[in-house]
Amino acid sequence: TFISYSIMLVVITIFERESGSRTGVSLKFFETLGGPKANAYVVENVLLFIPFGILVPLKWKQLRNTFVCTFLGFCLSCVIEIMQLITERGHFQVDDILTNTLGALIGGIVFRAISFVIIKTDIITDMIMTNNIKQLDIIYLSFYLLTWIHISNINLRK
Repeated sequence: TFISYSIMLVVITIFERESGSRTGVSLKFFETLGGPKANAYVVENVLLFIPFGILVPLKWKQLRNTFVCTFLGFCLSCVIEIMQLITERGHFQVDDILTNTLGALIGGIVFRAISFVIIKTDIITDMIMTNNIKQLDIIYLSFYLLTWIHISNINLRK
């Protein structure tokens, strides 16, 4: 599940773009806000990392601390931005790092809320491991969410 999400994330953020097509660095906070097209990028970045905040604690029990999960989302976002800068497949923007980190935080909070309200123990992980909840359902949900984000973003670019 996490591997499928990771592949989709790399394809959307790196390989979908032509090498050398985008250059630039923006170290200014909230520079990308304003107008429907720019706001769509902000929403896309937040939504892109919500599954990260849910899937990481599902996969690794030791990473169920929301702060740790959010920090890992921040680190992954930094890696993606640096890769985009080096390959010239995207602009390096602190706004992207901020919004991706926010998405990881929201995902971590969603995971904690589900764990606390519905189950309060590690039963959810046990259910997934025993296929009472199909792992494929999580993959399809993540794929659907990322595809919807991507298609919505393409439509706004026109």
